Amino acid sequence: MRWFFCLLSVSVVSTVNAQQYSADQLIAAVKAGAPEGGVYARLRMEHSIGGAKASVLQVQVKRRPAPDGGTDQLYQLLYPKERKGEGLLIHIEGRKFSGATFSPASGVRNLTGSSADDSMFGTALTIEDLRASFLTWSSQTIVGQEKIGSVPCTIVESKPDSSGKGAICARSWIDSARLVTLRVQFFIGGSDKVVKDVETHRVSRGKSGRYLPVSFTVTNHETGASTKVEGVRSDSGIAYTDADFSAEALKVVTGASGSE
Repeated sequence: MRWFFCLLSVSVVSTVNAQQYSADQLIAAVKAGAPEGGVYARLRMEHSIGGAKASVLQVQVKRRPAPDGGTDQLYQLLYPKERKGEGLLIHIEGRKFSGATFSPASGVRNLTGSSADDSMFGTALTIEDLRASFLTWSSQTIVGQEKIGSVPCTIVESKPDSSGKGAICARSWIDSARLVTLRVQFFIGGSDKVVKDVETHRVSRGKSGRYLPVSFTVTNHETGASTKVEGVRSDSGIAYTDADFSAEALKVVTGASGSE
């Protein structure tokens, strides 16, 4: 998902203090951090509401850069058994998106413009989280420095192009040395009421030199829903085809190689 592959990742390792970068440069580094080429991943999700016992989901992810500059993404449930096969197909191009959801019981449902706030498999994550559209907002400003634990971070505030009633703004805490996002908060514009946040628990350095989160939690403070996401497998350099992101592919669960 974009939270996993873009929002909470970096493009390069740098010894230059992040305070020497502008807010736009820091956000650009976050956006540039998505892995190149096709990616296959498996995620473990623990979801709960209001502190109730967590339910466990296992999700596989297929992702590739699209020819138009966007990304194709396919998410499919592997567990629990009774829900296996539920899927989400999404194509993201800038601020636009299209795609569909699928369940064996109800079939295919096309996404619409109002689908951005739809939950992903009933978790605290939404399609808007996968889009991470705040990374494309024109207003990006450094608003402070703060440590998360012992890690110095630069705080970047993102605001939408238009500030209508109830507009959501975002603040990102970016690790000043590794240039990886450790916290993101979404709040109502003009106030400090946090409606959703993402907290990174563990970060790992990959073979490419990029730092990536291997564990993070998304919490919706309005509904009390909380989902912990952990990456359990990730393979890159996969040569996907258009057929791997078609409506038919949404209906059949196959592995990274295309086998069932």
